[in-house]
Amino acid sequence: MEASELEGRKASSTAGVLDRQSVKTTESGGIRGYDAGKKTQGRKRHVIVGTLDLMVGLMVHSADTRDRDGAPDLLKSIRHRCLRLMHVFADGGYAGDKLKRRLKKIRRWTVEIIKRSDKAKGFEVLTH
Repeated sequence: MEASELEGRKASSTAGVLDRQSVKTTESGGIRGYDAGKKTQGRKRHVIVGTLDLMVGLMVHSADTRDRDGAPDLLKSIRHRCLRLMHVFADGGYAGDKLKRRLKKIRRWTVEIIKRSDKAKGFEVLTH
């Protein structure tokens, strides 16, 4: 929060960026699953960052958790800490009415899906 104030902004962000990463794990201990899209056996980290690229929340699920199913748990976990954060940008993995319906039950979140170019290969920063 202090970093925002040093930038001349309010202490908390009004928007955030939601993303996830599947990571391989060993067979010993902890939750794990298979992410068919990434062909990874392990866990999935769902992260939300504020407008200054500072992490606001993190949640770990098994890798077989769909993106739009993991997002509500993460947003629910930060709703009392980040009262001003009401708008979320996300990629196509979070698209769909199911996510929007679940988020309305938690709080009045708005989700804006940023589409990836059909020509893109590999990692690409998506712009609004």
